[in-house]
Amino acid sequence: QHRWLLLVRGIHQHQADDIIGIVGFDSGAQVLYPSSRLGNSDSLRYAIDCLAPGGSTNLHSGLMLGYAEVKKHFRPGATNRVILLTDGIANTGVVDPGRIAAESSEFNGQGIDLSTIGVGLDLNNDLLRTLARSGRGLYHFISDYKDINKVFVNEVQSLISSVAKTVQVKIEYGPELQLEKIYGYTPRYANGSATVTMDDMNNGLTQVVMAKFRTHSVKSTLPVKVRLSYYDVRRKCQIEEVQELSLVPAESGSCDLLADVEVKKNYTIAELADSLFAMAGLARSGNYSRALNTLDASVATAYRRYPNMEDQDIRFILDIVEGYRRDLKVYNEHSRRSDCGGCR
Repeated sequence: QHRWLLLVRGIHQHQADDIIGIVGFDSGAQVLYPSSRLGNSDSLRYAIDCLAPGGSTNLHSGLMLGYAEVKKHFRPGATNRVILLTDGIANTGVVDPGRIAAESSEFNGQGIDLSTIGVGLDLNNDLLRTLARSGRGLYHFISDYKDINKVFVNEVQSLISSVAKTVQVKIEYGPELQLEKIYGYTPRYANGSATVTMDDMNNGLTQVVMAKFRTHSVKSTLPVKVRLSYYDVRRKCQIEEVQELSLVPAESGSCDLLADVEVKKNYTIAELADSLFAMAGLARSGNYSRALNTLDASVATAYRRYPNMEDQDIRFILDIVEGYRRDLKVYNEHSRRSDCGGCR
């Protein structure tokens, strides 16, 4: 009940002429608050207060009904968006993730965006991330009531207010450099360049592209050019911004690659996120012991760099990693007891 009350607080950040609707779904789906102008929020509060968890997850029906509610009041040039709050584990109705994603994409093609919010530790990250990416929206993860407060109160405007669309970052570099990795994205490679398609940028959103290069020797300055292109929603035109960077030789034979505060922070976040991805693959293949070791190593590295863990952004993802880590420890201990026949 407390979780839904926190959600209500975000209502006051909407404008009176905003159109809002609520769809609830468990074994089926139903409209709890027909899409209409916000006006007096009492009835909306009541609809939210009546929300309660059910036994099944008919994600497909709920999502399709949500799109239908948005379509009733579709306005070209405005923000037309569905916000899907779920664990993403469809177990009733249409359960095939490919079909759910394909049918969702059809509405995205009609101009209705989608943001997804994953709830709990046991959720279908891949589906929710795919849906959000196709829907030009954000994917948020919620593990407890504090995260709900962050998403619905502090970031409600970033969920609904689009600033830039079709955002791309192109990194151009010379033959002296080898691009070892781009964290968090799957780039398209060409001769001497890599292009990343990013999420649409909403109000207050920050996205970071971190590239790791390798070179055999740096005898002179090595140029790197970064092109950012996007459609500016407010100005209704395509924009390209270009920044030229230079990699310079270190004064000594060795240097601290994480000396820059922002690089250190974002690299740590990227490593923690990578460990979650690696853990998920190992767990799917049944290798829970290695999955736990992967998280143990990333957590130890993060605390070595930040002994007091004072950075809230790092703490946020670290809490997620440690949540999975605790679950894996419990599972591995239970498995060991089962393997030895319930040893005493």
